[in-house]
Order: sequence, then C-alpha cells, then structure tokens
Amino acid sequence: EKDIKLDIQEFGGVLRLGKILFKGNLGNFKRFLEKEEVVPADKFKWSLFGNFPDVEDWLIDKFKKERKKAMIRRGSKGIKNQGGEFLPLGNAEFQLFCFFQTEILFGLVEQDYDYADSKKRDMQKPVRREELAISPRLAKILINLSQVKPGQRLLDCFCGVGVILQEALIKGIDVIGVDVDKEAIAGAKENINWLTQNYKVYRDYQLYNKDSAQINVSFDGVATESSLGELVKSKQSNDDAQRILANFERQIIGVLRNLKQLKKNDTKIAITFPYIRDNCVDFERICRETGLEIYDLRDIKFPIKEFREDQFISREIFVFEW
Repeated sequence: EKDIKLDIQEFGGVLRLGKILFKGNLGNFKRFLEKEEVVPADKFKWSLFGNFPDVEDWLIDKFKKERKKAMIRRGSKGIKNQGGEFLPLGNAEFQLFCFFQTEILFGLVEQDYDYADSKKRDMQKPVRREELAISPRLAKILINLSQVKPGQRLLDCFCGVGVILQEALIKGIDVIGVDVDKEAIAGAKENINWLTQNYKVYRDYQLYNKDSAQINVSFDGVATESSLGELVKSKQSNDDAQRILANFERQIIGVLRNLKQLKKNDTKIAITFPYIRDNCVDFERICRETGLEIYDLRDIKFPIKEFREDQFISREIFVFEW
C-alpha cells in the first residue's frame, strides 16, 4: 500500500510487484470499482491474475461503461506455483491483480520479474550440470535468506559450478566457493570468468578444491545447496531414503561444526537439505550436535519445502544461526 523502493530483480521467488489500490470487503470493493478509475488510459491492453472470481467480468463491464477501448489479454503462457495454481503471463500494458486472503486485495502491477536475463545466466554459461544445478532464482532466495549485504563476503561451501556465486557477485557481494569436486571448481572459475565478461562484474572471489569440514576462511554468511545425496532415477523405499539421509546427516554435521567455529557472531546459514518420500533430515539432531538454532524469521517457519512433482529427491530450505 505504501510507496516503497523495491527492485523485483533482487528477489528470487517474487513474480510481480504492484501497488494495492483497494483493500477491504466485497461491498466496498464494488463501490470502489464503480467510482474510481483503475487504469489511467482510454485505449489499452490489460490482463488480470489472482484468486478472486468474477472480477474480470466486472472490469469488462466497467471499461465498457467508461467507453474505454480495453482489450483483455488472458495469456496462454504462464507458470504453475507449488500449489498447482496457474499464473498467466499476459502480454499487456496494464496488469491487474485481485486476491482474497482475509480481505480483498486489488491493484496494479508495477514490476515483472525478468525471466529472460535469469534464463540467459542459467542456459548460456559455459559449464552446466543439469542433474545437480539449482536455478538462479533459488540461488537468489538463499542469498537473501543469508542476509549477506553488498560489500560483504558470502561462503558457498558446496559451490558446484557456481550458480550461487554468480548471483551473489551480481548483487555486489564478494564470494568464496568450496567444493571437493575438482572439475566443479574448474567449471565455477570458467562460469565466473564468463559472468565478468558479459555482466561487467568485478567483485573479489576465491575458489577452493577442499572439504568444507576442513576449510579455514573468513565470511559474513553462508548460502549453499548441500549435496542432496546420490542421484536416483526411481522412487526410493523408506529404508533407502533413511539410509541416504543418515549418510547426509553424518557429513553435514562435520561441515556445520566447522563453520560455527570459524565464525562466532550472529551469522546466518541458508542451506538446503534433502527430502525423500516424506522422509526428512533430523534437524533437531543437527541442532543438538552442532549448537546451531533454527532462525526465527517473523512469519516464515523453516523448513520451507521446495519441490517439483517429477522429482524423486526434493529439498527443504533451512536458515540456521548461532
């Protein structure tokens, strides 16, 4: 509702940002539509998204009464959120939204996420690992959850070919990447060089081919996609799932213990853990054996499940602090 300076490209999980023009009950909303000008133009293309029924028909009638040449674009292309809801990406000059939570929220979209630029960094970088990679959008989410700011230093202790490192560098953050896979570190270096040339990013970066349980580096926060376990091509039995998770817990506890002894102050670790067939990592054990705590972030309750229907191994997002 308020005028706040936000850049949607800084977010990872946000599709659109918009100004709320109305908030209230149904009766007041209908009166608002009758009296107020919603779109400040007489000839335009518009689209609508949200979860409140009938609003599209109301707007069509409204624009007709106002004698506006308003062409609706419903958009066949779009994306599905994790709840299965289809969110159209209509090609329109004015995008409107209408959601019902505890009350009706109606407004005008002001910013869209730039999918093309994000896709370019993902698909055109020289080294890709399809089975092991995370998306630039998830990388941004983890970086934001780490609360590392531009000019500070971010550690990715399972950096792979450097997706998180790239997104952090673009945000003006210095980075340290660590991975036990020598080829992954070589790929991360190649990708960062490509990023430097194509995005004119000149921040400090360091890469180490080491075990993160044994590193000794200085950092302000951690954002990392931990190794989610062995690659599988079929559903796992509960016994197999528990075996994979037990192996994971043994490895990650050593890494987290080391990180805690390297950094003593109020540091955040944004990290993903594997989630297999309703089996999850015993994070209470991890907290107990490492001395870490789950970060309390206002209305967000960790872990956050992140998954696709076709995945056999999904992930949970945690933020730890100490």
